[in-house]
Amino acid sequence: MAQEAFLRAYRKLDSLREAEKFRAWVNRIVFRLALNRKRGHRRGMARDMAWQITEVPTVVDGAKEAEKQVMLNQLRREIECLPGKLRSVLQLSLVEEMDAGDVGAVLGIPAGTVRSRLHTARKVLLEVMR
Repeated sequence: MAQEAFLRAYRKLDSLREAEKFRAWVNRIVFRLALNRKRGHRRGMARDMAWQITEVPTVVDGAKEAEKQVMLNQLRREIECLPGKLRSVLQLSLVEEMDAGDVGAVLGIPAGTVRSRLHTARKVLLEVMR
């Protein structure tokens, strides 16, 4: 790797603007080469190991899948029935995967209020889904 780094540095010596930064410039070349080699090694390992990864065929249970679908549909309906302030906080934090600070920034409310509304929305949904 050192030989490759110095060879590249020699070939690109005319692109070096400040001679006093030669050491940092070569260090950067070595760093990028090492990073590229590591990435290539990781890709090669993934490619070589891909044949070993085998999935076990899963048996689909129609009754369980239907029950899961019914529960999801009921949950969606209940979310739509939530008050707007609870529903918007829940959707932004769960669907959009935003944290409390981001949700608060979008809605113009403090992060503590977001956490409180999120807790209330989850509590209401838990009671309704039981």
